[in-house]
Amino acid sequence: MIGCILSKWLGSFVAIAATTYPMDISWGWVGILPIWFEWVACWATGVEPGRESRIWVRWADALSDAFSFVGVPVAFFLIREQPSPGLTTIALFFSLCGLIRLVRFARKGISTTGHFEGLPVTYTGYLWLPVMWLRSFPMVCGTIILLPAFAMVMTRIKVRPSR
Repeated sequence: MIGCILSKWLGSFVAIAATTYPMDISWGWVGILPIWFEWVACWATGVEPGRESRIWVRWADALSDAFSFVGVPVAFFLIREQPSPGLTTIALFFSLCGLIRLVRFARKGISTTGHFEGLPVTYTGYLWLPVMWLRSFPMVCGTIILLPAFAMVMTRIKVRPSR
């Protein structure tokens, strides 16, 4: 279990290292690499952090998700792109929605029907690559960031965990 949590941190650090000088690979990968690192670690260990019943493990997983899928991508977006005040507000709103989603999951876990309530934060890791590609179109970027932000906090959205 700890391996799955640490793998997200490792993925984030690899992404940070790969997107800084001298490599300067697209910063949009900072949200995707932690997903792949976590998937490999969970596949290798057979552990699913989302199904964990121990509350301290859920909080540790939520902290790791907050760093890997909210903090790092939003920080890179704000630092690298230096967006307009409107996009900055949307990115900060995304951060707030992500943290609300993580606190709700850490407190409750999976719903009684066996589903996640709201879009899991890990799924939003993929949104940063299109945001980076479409950075010339601020309205499109704002929409790409805003829609998953709302989906994370909507309890009507039910997502079945893998396996």
